[in-house]
Amino acid sequence: MKVDCGREDLVKFSALGCGIQTGAGCVWNVMNPAVGSSIVIFGAGAVGLSAAMIAKLYSPRQLILVDVSAEKLANLPSGHGATHIIDSSKLGQGELVAKLMELTEGEGVEYVIDAVGHPVVLKDGHAAMAKGGTIVTLGGIMKECSIQINDHLVKGGTWRGTHQGDSVPRVMIPKMIQAWRDGKSSREVLSL
Repeated sequence: MKVDCGREDLVKFSALGCGIQTGAGCVWNVMNPAVGSSIVIFGAGAVGLSAAMIAKLYSPRQLILVDVSAEKLANLPSGHGATHIIDSSKLGQGELVAKLMELTEGEGVEYVIDAVGHPVVLKDGHAAMAKGGTIVTLGGIMKECSIQINDHLVKGGTWRGTHQGDSVPRVMIPKMIQAWRDGKSSREVLSL
C-alpha cells in the first residue's frame, strides 16, 4: 500500500514510527484479543494509550488503564477507551492486584500489556493474569524479573515481548494513515 505524504504529513505522522506503532501493533499484530475480553494496560504514555485506542476497537469487557502519575491520568485525551482508570501511586503492596481481581470478578485479566518494563509492574500483571492469559512486555527498563515458575505453569499463561508491536513499518504506518484518512469504522480498521 502506497500512501502519498508531503512535508506537512511527515510532520503530522512522525510519531507513528515508534510509540504509536508499538502500542497499536501490540494489540493488532500480537494479541488480537477476543471481543469481550479483559485487558489491562500498565503505562499511560504514548505506547500505552496507542494500545488502548486499538484495544477499544475489540469491544473489551474491561479495558483498564494503570499508571503511577495522577497528573497524566487526569489529562488523558478523549477517546482513550478505558472502562477503568487506576492511579496506582497510592496503592500498597497487593492492593493493585486485588483491585484488578475485583474488576474481573475474581477471574483475572486475560490480556496484560506492560508498557513500563518495571519488575513490580510485571509481577503485579502476572499475579492478576487469568488462567490461560497473555502478558506482552513492551517496555524495557528492567534487567531481570523473577516470576514463580509454578504460578506460571498452573496458570498456563503466555509471556512474550515484542519490538515495535511486531510491525513492519512500511506496511503498518501506511495502513494506519490510510485508515485514518478514509475515516474507517472500528470494525473496518480491524479487518485491514
